[in-house]
Amino acid sequence: MLLIIGILLFVLILPLLFDGLVSLTTLSRCYKEIEQLPSNSFGLIPGTRKTMRNGNINRYYKYRIEGAARLFHAGKTKTLIVSGHRAVSPEGLYDEPGEMLEDLVLLGVPKEKIITDRSGDRTIDSIRFALRISDGTMTIISQRFHNQRSVFIAQALGMSAIGYDVQDVPFCRGLKTRIREIFARMRMIIDLTKQGPAN
Repeated sequence: MLLIIGILLFVLILPLLFDGLVSLTTLSRCYKEIEQLPSNSFGLIPGTRKTMRNGNINRYYKYRIEGAARLFHAGKTKTLIVSGHRAVSPEGLYDEPGEMLEDLVLLGVPKEKIITDRSGDRTIDSIRFALRISDGTMTIISQRFHNQRSVFIAQALGMSAIGYDVQDVPFCRGLKTRIREIFARMRMIIDLTKQGPAN
C-alpha cells in the first residue's frame, strides 16, 4: 500500500517539479515590456487556432498577432516567422500560418517580411524550423507560460532565444490550458532526450 501511495505521489509531483524547473531557468529570458526587450533579426509566432469552437476569436491567437505586429513596428525584429498546423478536412482548409500572415498584413507588416512554416504541428517543430533558417537568435512571441517552454526548448537545441510575453487570457478562462501545459513540459523533456540536438 505504501509503495502504491509513493508511486502515485511521484507521478503527481514529478510534473510539478519539471514545471517549476522550466519556469525558473527561463525567468530572465522572458520580457513583458518592449522597451526592455533586446532586438533580434527573427521573431517566431507559434501557431494556435484563430477561432474557438463557438466561433469566437481565440484570444491567445489575437494577443500573439497584435504583439508580433507591435514588436515589428517597434523595430525589435526584422522578419516574422508564422508557424503552425495546416490540413485539409471535409470542413475545408485549416491553415494557421496562412491566417496569421493575413492578419499581420492587415496590421501593417509587409508580406515580404513574413516567412510561413506549415509544418509547425508542435512547438518543437516550429523551433527546429526557425533554427534552420535564422542566424541562431530568436524572439518567441507568445503568452508567458508558452514562452517559458519555447525558450527552454530553443536553448536546449543550441539557439539563443528570448521571449516576448504578450497579454495572457484570464486565469479562470485558461485553466484547462495551464493544466495541459504542465504535462506538455513533461513531454518536452522526453522529446529533447529522444531527439537530441538539432542538425
